Amino acid sequence: MSISKPNRSLPLEIIQETSIIEKQGIQLFNRRKFRECIKYYKKMLDLFKQKQEAIGRPIHKGTPYHMIGVCYTGLNEHNEALKYILLAYIEDTLNSNFDNETEADGTPAGQMLLNYYFVSPEFLVTIKKYVYQLKKSGKWTSTFNPEEILDIILHKCSVSPEELIFKLPEVSQTSIPETPQSEEFGFPEPWEKRVFIGGSYQTHMAVLRYIEKVVESLGFKPVVAFDVQMPKDLTHHHTLLLLHTCKYAIFEISSPAGQYMEIERTIDYETKSLLLYSIMSSDGYPSKSVSSMIQTMKQIKKQGYLTFKEIDSIVKDFLQN
Repeated sequence: MSISKPNRSLPLEIIQETSIIEKQGIQLFNRRKFRECIKYYKKMLDLFKQKQEAIGRPIHKGTPYHMIGVCYTGLNEHNEALKYILLAYIEDTLNSNFDNETEADGTPAGQMLLNYYFVSPEFLVTIKKYVYQLKKSGKWTSTFNPEEILDIILHKCSVSPEELIFKLPEVSQTSIPETPQSEEFGFPEPWEKRVFIGGSYQTHMAVLRYIEKVVESLGFKPVVAFDVQMPKDLTHHHTLLLLHTCKYAIFEISSPAGQYMEIERTIDYETKSLLLYSIMSSDGYPSKSVSSMIQTMKQIKKQGYLTFKEIDSIVKDFLQN
């Protein structure tokens, strides 16, 4: 059965306003002002909802739902985080082509649900089947509100959002040896114990935080530029300075961001580096967003992962061998 995907794109007349709101939100996000950031993405969400009612067709709202969820994750308010990330996931199933709802599993929302919050895959299958039937019934063009779908699914499965969380990621803890103050470099740990961690904060913050926990559990010092206060106009300069103080670097490269320039510099700095990327299936192929330039860099070790458990093993092998 061939069912055409309806137009769910952002109307041209609100693109500029959306861009301004998102720029303000991202600035707050990068400064870890998550509560204030939520206000801007809720403002974007309200704009989308008002506009879709005015034009009589749905607008894809995955970005604001997902970013609100990520901010709540940063605030450790996981029930709220899970609700918004589920709403983003439903939006992603609605935005996929008919009978291709599984594409949502590879989106940032899908990856957070599966690999960070460990939501039951069966629950996500229930969502995908419901959306499939909704599209098949001819209601695709009149589906504006993912909250209604989530309420139906939760009622159908007789669960509350908090009951969906199987467990938050845990890493095996080892004793972290005390290291003397290094007067030569001015850091509380020697250069050979510092590990730079980079990637897209907007799409893979959960993965970067997990890598940070694994690195710390092995007795190394994780260095995340996101956590370091630096002048806005010198962000690039200061980030490279931080990179230069580390013997090791681990980058998540599934989504393109500022890490590509940093990766190039690791060769100049002779930093021992590891590039991690999510793979969509056991065939080992990387996410489509990983550039061919990165894939063909032979000087740097690259490895794909399907689960957080695999990240744990890969990072341990990288730092201990």
